[in-house]
Amino acid sequence: MKLACMSLSFSRPISAGTMTLDSFIDWCYTHKLDGIDLHANHIPSQNPETLKHLKRHCLDCGLPVACLCVSNNYGLPDTQVMHQLEMTKRWIDAALILGASVVRLFAGWTPEGDDPQAAWTRTVRSLREMSAYAAVRGVTVALQNHNHHGLTQVGDDVLRMIAEVNHPNLSHVWDTGQYTDLYPSLEKTVHLARHVRAKIYEIETGEERRLDYTRIFPMLERAGYNGYVSIVYEGQEDERAALPKAVAYLRRFIP
Repeated sequence: MKLACMSLSFSRPISAGTMTLDSFIDWCYTHKLDGIDLHANHIPSQNPETLKHLKRHCLDCGLPVACLCVSNNYGLPDTQVMHQLEMTKRWIDAALILGASVVRLFAGWTPEGDDPQAAWTRTVRSLREMSAYAAVRGVTVALQNHNHHGLTQVGDDVLRMIAEVNHPNLSHVWDTGQYTDLYPSLEKTVHLARHVRAKIYEIETGEERRLDYTRIFPMLERAGYNGYVSIVYEGQEDERAALPKAVAYLRRFIP
């Protein structure tokens, strides 16, 4: 396994303009990480020159782009889903330039007043289309579990969605903090993991207090997982104080 960090961990300073993606890459290099994880919302432009600059900076630091994270919603009505698909395609093309082998996708949400099964059907169709589009470009798409009233809140939802999409290019972003029942669903879906998001919520003492990583990492080891584990910090402590502790903590499990 390899340790990475997602740019979302520095969302507050990036949004405030006190950190750039270049300085985020430098931070990851300084803290001896093995890769980086980029959120599409933090990339200022899909201009090829911007993307090639980021890729070059990563290459200079010896940091592969482990994953590019896209925030989409395929549960929307058909007239709006079309725009979501076009947006996703542009980011898959961007991932090819960046050298990111995995693009994170959400399933989506049921619009208020709509039929959940109709939203589910639209999502299955959309994920199948994106899986095929990315496969031609040599990029993997991976569905992340997400419990904020979304379509994939528990492991059975993810298993059903991936089975119904039925495309070999769709895999799973295994988010340690986003299943509503946590550990039972993590156990059910770990065999599908192509990329791991290691949520950190409370690291003030130097150990994550909300999630039990002594229980989570053995699941990955039993599944033979050999990919990236990407830190996603969502706590209240200042990022520059919290994240070095998160790196040191997770290095106990990923030497």
